[in-house]
Amino acid sequence: QTVVQVRDQGPAWAGLALAAMLLAAVRSGSRGGPLALEAADVQHLLLSPADRGATLRRPTAGVLGYGIFTGASVLAVTGSLLSQRLPGGTAEFVWSGAIFGAVITASALGAALTTASRIAPPWIMIATGWLLLAWSIADVADRAATAPTTLAGDLLFWPMRRGTPGLVWVVAAIALVVAGLGLIGGLSIEAARRRTLLVGQL
Repeated sequence: QTVVQVRDQGPAWAGLALAAMLLAAVRSGSRGGPLALEAADVQHLLLSPADRGATLRRPTAGVLGYGIFTGASVLAVTGSLLSQRLPGGTAEFVWSGAIFGAVITASALGAALTTASRIAPPWIMIATGWLLLAWSIADVADRAATAPTTLAGDLLFWPMRRGTPGLVWVVAAIALVVAGLGLIGGLSIEAARRRTLLVGQL
C-alpha cells in the first residue's frame, strides 16, 4: 500500500518542490539574480561599448553548468536511496533522479535569467510563479487537476510509472536555458550593481 501511495502521490510532491524553486528563482531574477558579478565587471564591462549579452554569457554559462551538475548529482544520490525502498533497478532510479535534478535546476536558473532579462514585467513572472505553486499545492491536496509541475515529478519516479509526460519538461528546461542565455543582455545594470553589493556584504 505504501509503494502504491508513493507511486501515485510522489510526482505531485516532487512537482511541488519544482514549483517552489521556480517561484524563488523568478523572485531572485527580478532582483538581478542568479548572477553575482564582481564590482569591477559591473563598473567597467557592463558600462563599456562592448555588447552586454556577449559579456554576460560566459559567467552565465558557468552558473548554469555548476547548478545543473550539482542538481543532477544530488538527485542521482536521492534516486539511489529511493531504489533501496521502492521497486525498480538502482541504475534506473539513479538516471531518473539525475535527469529530474538537471531539469529542475535548469528550469529554475533559466526562469531566473529570463526574468532578469526584463523581457516581461517582473510582476508577471512572479504572479506566474505563485500560480504554479498554488496549483501544485492544490494538486497535492487532490483539490485540482494535475499541475504542470507534477509532470516533471514523473521523471523522478519513472522506474515505477514508466510514463513519458515528464519529457515535456526536458524540452521546457532546455528552452528556458536557451532563452536565459540569449536574453541576458537585458539585465539591468542597477540590479546587477545592487546584487553585487549585497553579495559583497555576505
